[in-house]
Amino acid sequence: MSPQLTPEEVMSAAERIVAAYSAMDEDAYFGSFDPQATFLFHATPERLNSRDDYEEQWRTWVSEGWKVIGCQAAQLRSDQKTGREEEATNPVH
Repeated sequence: MSPQLTPEEVMSAAERIVAAYSAMDEDAYFGSFDPQATFLFHATPERLNSRDDYEEQWRTWVSEGWKVIGCQAAQLRSDQKTGREEEATNPVH
């Protein structure tokens, strides 16, 4: 059974993820996710079924010239079940 996190711990973790994403700090960003996490993005045709799948997709995007030039958390919610996070990003293609 996973330990229960306080809402403050959940929010702190979400803030660290947003900061790492904004800085394109891949080690810190991807290290924040469980290897078995799944990901949904509007720009991908299907669900990414693991952190490794997401890292592979990230590398593809970066190789195509994509990068984050800014990121601000639009809405962070303390939802321990889904880990939902909404971000406003300014990617460059």
